[in-house]
Amino acid sequence: GAGYDYHADLYSLAVLAWVLYTGGLVTLPMAVPPCAQVDEKRGAFELRDLLNNWQMLKACIVDPRQNDARPLPSEEIKDFILRLTDRTEDYHKLGHEDVRNHPLLQDMALPPCGDTAEAMQWMNSLGDD
Repeated sequence: GAGYDYHADLYSLAVLAWVLYTGGLVTLPMAVPPCAQVDEKRGAFELRDLLNNWQMLKACIVDPRQNDARPLPSEEIKDFILRLTDRTEDYHKLGHEDVRNHPLLQDMALPPCGDTAEAMQWMNSLGDD
């Protein structure tokens, strides 16, 4: 394969956002994404069918009740997650600037990309509230 690049991290960010905003699948005892499956013998969670994880996640977002999921609280969150996990043949891979400019993140007033001093100042300001 071609290997991984930062898009894998952005994809993971979207899956994590889905788990954080929904609490994961309804019938499982811990917050996990749709690709998680319980191994009854070991009592452990395993990830399955990772190649199609984006389709399982999309189904949970589009029709949560039919897919053992809770609905997301806003259209901005839905759009953010769906755009970062889309793997259709004609999808446009989002870059860091696309993510930073997404409406979901606009209120965060993120520092300029690549400016370490401003990033440190921004991180330090997070504890001020």
